Amino acid sequence: MVAQASQGAFVLPHDGGIVDVKADGGAKGDGVTDDTAAIRKAIRLAVDKRLAAVSSFIYFPKGVYLVTGPVGTTQEGRGQAGEPWGPFPAGMVLVGAGRTETILRLADRAPGYGAQSQPKAVVATESNRNDGDAEEGGCAYRHSLFDLTVEVGPGNPGAIGVDYVSGSRGAIERVTVRAADGSGVAGLNLERQRFGGALVKDVSVEGFDYGVRAGSNQDSMTFEHLTLRGQRKAGILNETNVLFFRDLSSANSVPAIKITGQDSYVVLADSALTGGVPAAGAVEVKGTFFMRNVRSVGYGKVLHDCDRPAENVKAQGPETRVSQYARGGVLTFAPDMDASLNLAVEETPEFRSTNAEDWVSVMKHGATPAGAVTDEANKDDDAPAIQAALDAGKPIVYLPHGTYSVRQTLVVRGAVRKIAGMQSVLLVSEGAKAEPLLRFEGGAPDAVVVEHLSLGGTVEHASA
Repeated sequence: MVAQASQGAFVLPHDGGIVDVKADGGAKGDGVTDDTAAIRKAIRLAVDKRLAAVSSFIYFPKGVYLVTGPVGTTQEGRGQAGEPWGPFPAGMVLVGAGRTETILRLADRAPGYGAQSQPKAVVATESNRNDGDAEEGGCAYRHSLFDLTVEVGPGNPGAIGVDYVSGSRGAIERVTVRAADGSGVAGLNLERQRFGGALVKDVSVEGFDYGVRAGSNQDSMTFEHLTLRGQRKAGILNETNVLFFRDLSSANSVPAIKITGQDSYVVLADSALTGGVPAAGAVEVKGTFFMRNVRSVGYGKVLHDCDRPAENVKAQGPETRVSQYARGGVLTFAPDMDASLNLAVEETPEFRSTNAEDWVSVMKHGATPAGAVTDEANKDDDAPAIQAALDAGKPIVYLPHGTYSVRQTLVVRGAVRKIAGMQSVLLVSEGAKAEPLLRFEGGAPDAVVVEHLSLGGTVEHASA
């Protein structure tokens, strides 16, 4: 079960099929020992344990993990024929104990990080090969980082905090990326091909030349509650991507957003761009740009149009508020509409607990997960055990890493607030007619969260 956490640390249940970088990889997390090789070993173990193209969580307990080189699929995931994850692309999911509890720290003046012209990552993700190019992102499914900090020590001007590629889906949530003065090219780098389809939420970037640097334009990226502080060139540099921001908080004397490509597209909503100087624009733009409910403080211009100076949006004093601005034309529902509907955006429901008494494993009630999706596994019936766990009165029900098969519909009701899949697979047994696979009938909570669970069936919403 999950251990009672100290000082707010998030502790994953060790019977959940996770890979622990300390227990399994041998990392020390003491801030002194070089843990690079141990972390790479743990990631390799997770790759080897994958099932149905899904790998185990790679868990970093509370500690400071000193590294001297890149960690991630770029280094650890290579299978045969140079394919990073063998025949199936799979997600590398790094989970910490909390952004103040788990720190991956690049050593001061680490070898290979001294040249800005040759940037090098601290944490990097990679794709399976596309057209012979493993650097492309079309098969970089489910790469994610949660609840940790990536820190770049002094004397590393060529460092990238997280060099991230994700194809179709992925997430970075509750993460801080920071660099010492003079260190770091980009906190979050999003430049590789066939990139996009991921969520960046509740992330802070401190320092670096650029907080976020984006290129490639196949898919889009969504950012919520992004905080940028102390960048040297721009908070965000977008060359060709499609980016959506809600609740961006930038405190910078340099431009908060710099859009350099005509094919770029940026939406900015409900945001504050502060710390500016009169000589700079809060947003420097080419391409298509839309903003709504944006506050600019200190900048001489809210928007500097690089191609059409006559369309600059000048500051109206120390603080300027813009209800709406569109560059590149507006499509509307009706000819007489000239503004967006300005609809409020609701927060995604979340539920998190580090209290062991809130968690229950389906294995405690007799579920027996298979290690892979096989014909034999599909003849199993874990439904009675999983239903018993759902009805045990606990808010969090978790399925340790594995494949579960059921012969009847599972009903979610009562006290359940989260179903934590632990990177597991839930299927309908061969020949069974469990339709739907999950039925939500409601209960005490207003919402139920389902996460990290691959479903081989349909879901029915049958609650009020």
